[in-house]
Amino acid sequence: MVDVLLRSEPSRIRTERERMQADEVYKPGQLIRIPSPREASASPEPNFNHNEYVRPCPHCASENQYGWRCPQPVIDFATDPERAWHVDDGSPPGHAYCGNCENLLALKAPNTTKCDFCQVSFCGISVHERCTALPLNSQQPQGMSDIADFVQSSEIYDCFDNNTAEVEIMLDFLATRQISPKEIYRDVAMYIQAQPSGFRPLIELEIFVESHHVAGGTDEDPSAPRALICRHCATEVLLWGLKDWWVRERDAACQNGQLPRRPDCQAGSGCGQQRDLAHAKEFNHIISQPPADHDTAARTNHGVEQATGSSNSSGNNDNDPDDRRRHVGGSTAADYALSEWTDAVNAATAAVSAASVLLSDIAAGQD
Repeated sequence: MVDVLLRSEPSRIRTERERMQADEVYKPGQLIRIPSPREASASPEPNFNHNEYVRPCPHCASENQYGWRCPQPVIDFATDPERAWHVDDGSPPGHAYCGNCENLLALKAPNTTKCDFCQVSFCGISVHERCTALPLNSQQPQGMSDIADFVQSSEIYDCFDNNTAEVEIMLDFLATRQISPKEIYRDVAMYIQAQPSGFRPLIELEIFVESHHVAGGTDEDPSAPRALICRHCATEVLLWGLKDWWVRERDAACQNGQLPRRPDCQAGSGCGQQRDLAHAKEFNHIISQPPADHDTAARTNHGVEQATGSSNSSGNNDNDPDDRRRHVGGSTAADYALSEWTDAVNAATAAVSAASVLLSDIAAGQD
C-alpha cells in the first residue's frame, strides 16, 4: 500500500536521510513491545466541590499558633472528604461564623467574643478591632467615625423626622465642641444603662435582630445585664438615643449661653411645618420632657399611635428598625401628641353638639 501511494504521489517519498534515521529506529523483523490498554475503573471518582464543605477554623489544627485547640475539630475536606462537614448542614458542633469576616470560629476559643445584644460571635483574629465585641464604653459605632459620617447618613436625619434645620444646628454644635460620634454613643449607652429598665426596651423592640449576615444565638433573658457590644449594635444604640441626647445636651448649652434658646412650637415634633426651613429655624420642634423610664415612654407612644391611627396614616412599619427607633426615640413628644389627640376629640364633640342644635332649630322652624 505504501508503494502504491508513493507511485501515485512521488512528492511524499522520504529523503535518503529520513530513511536512514527510520532504519536506525526499526529494522525489519524486529519485535515492537506495545503496552496493554489501561483497565477501566470500576467506578468513576466522585466529583466534589471544595466550596460546598466547611473549612477548619484556625483552632482546629492540632499544632496551631494560638496555643488552644478545638475540642471538636472540623474534618478537613482535603484529608477526609467522606467525613467533611457540608455547608448546608449549618455550623459544625462547637463552631459559629464571625459576624465581621464571616470565617469559621471556635465558640470556646479564648479570643472569641459574643455581642450581648445581637448574640453574634466574633473570632478576634482576622480584622483587628472589627472582629471583636468590646465593653460598652469602648466600642466604636460602625460607619460613624466622625461628624462627616453624620452629615452623609440619612439615618441621622430620620432620627429628627427629617428636620434638617435641627440637624444642622446639632452638627454645628458638634463641630464647634469637637464632639465625636463615639463620645455621643458612650453618653447614650451610659444613660440607657442607668435607667431602671436598662436596655430591655431596645431588646424587646428587636432593633438588634439581623444586624449581621450570619446567624446569632438566642437571647433567653432580655433583662440580663449587657457587657459586650459589637460595632453594628453600637450604631443602633447611638441612633436610638441620639434625639434624646441632643435634647439634654441642647438644654444644657442653652442654660450656659452656648446656644440661643428658641421658642417651642406648640405642635412639637408633630408639626407639619417643621420641614419648612424658616419655620424650623424660628421654632424648636424637639421638645424635652421630665426624665422618665424609657419603657414607660415607649408604652405611652404606642398607646397614642393606636388611638390616633398615626402608624397607618404615616406609613410606619413596625418591622423596620428605623421606624422602631423613631417610635421609641420620639418619647420626648409623647405628651404633646396625647394633648393634640385630646384636643381633636374635644373639637369633634363640639362639632357634633353644634350640628345637633342646628338640626333642632331647622326642625322647629319647619313646625
